Amino acid sequence: QFFDKEPHEMATFGFHAKGLVSEIQSKVAEMANIWSVSAFPPNCKVEFGDDLEENKAATFIVKLKDFQKKGPFKDGGLDVTDMKIIIKDPKGAETECARKMKKGSTDELEVTVKPTMTGRHSLEIRVLDRVVVSKDFESKPAVVRGSRKEPSPQKTPPVRREVPKPEQPATPLGIQKPDMTFDRDKAHKDVSISADGKVFKNISAGDQTEPVPSNSRLQKYKGALCAKGIKYPGRYYYAIKMEIKVKKPLDKSNLVYELGIARKSVIGKNLVVEGEKFAWSMIGAHHVDCDAICLHIAHNNHLLYHEVLTKNETGSTMERVFGFLLDTEFGQWKVFDHKIEKEICVVESVDCSEFLYPVVAGYNPNSVEVTATFMDV
Repeated sequence: QFFDKEPHEMATFGFHAKGLVSEIQSKVAEMANIWSVSAFPPNCKVEFGDDLEENKAATFIVKLKDFQKKGPFKDGGLDVTDMKIIIKDPKGAETECARKMKKGSTDELEVTVKPTMTGRHSLEIRVLDRVVVSKDFESKPAVVRGSRKEPSPQKTPPVRREVPKPEQPATPLGIQKPDMTFDRDKAHKDVSISADGKVFKNISAGDQTEPVPSNSRLQKYKGALCAKGIKYPGRYYYAIKMEIKVKKPLDKSNLVYELGIARKSVIGKNLVVEGEKFAWSMIGAHHVDCDAICLHIAHNNHLLYHEVLTKNETGSTMERVFGFLLDTEFGQWKVFDHKIEKEICVVESVDCSEFLYPVVAGYNPNSVEVTATFMDV
């Protein structure tokens, strides 16, 4: 189902003068091209194919779809659409790419790119200078092709003695798996955290062994944050098992839970961290169009991912383990289905220059039970 995080605006104008309308119509017909495009990011894909090499031109396919998975171009089509396809190199320099409609297609573009250096690049498709699709790719060093000369005999590699590998990866490119726990002393008074800090519930257990001043706890944010934060450099992976049980149907877009990462300075400002400048999250809530509890991942008013989690009826349950990879090198927060090792979504442009804290929140305990557990990975 279509889920629009940003309301559309509608503007009108008119003239009151005899005969002026026909004059304007004739001038507009002579001077202007009317066009429209409706690209829905979750339905758009970029297919790079073979690895891209430095100083070598390559053509890849961009598939654009609207929210109904139909062709996005109306009226004038691609030729008159104010669309730019930009490649950003690792230094931030921008190059506009040549593009054309693939022969016989109404929604596939052939885009030609020639990277001038190696490293991480990003592709952006912009309509009226607004980014509707973005994708990162790697440009590798040019491969020296073979000549007509006879290949030289291969040398037998020297025998190397096996050296035992250390238990922990010594390379900075290795993925770290920190031991995550929730901060019991900062958690909202109406939620509960287990003694070991691993389990969150959206109901108060009333079992705090030591009284904690209420002003040190989260006030507006009905959740908890991690005891330790994560920041550049490094790549960090953690997993959280989410369990939901519906006690009675929800309505009016009621919130169920939020999982995310955020700077400590923005946690607790509002009911959710979504929408804050230095916060990135996924929300489970009653979705009116689906009449179900759905997962939504959005950023900068763009929906990145939508999925039905469970029915909105008494007794419905859901158990799901979500994996999260925070790549501080490239500023990415990746969401996975941990059990089947499938990537669900990638959130780009994550600012990792300061500590980010994993957060969880649970809402409407009279209607739904929410349990979040840090898993051993």
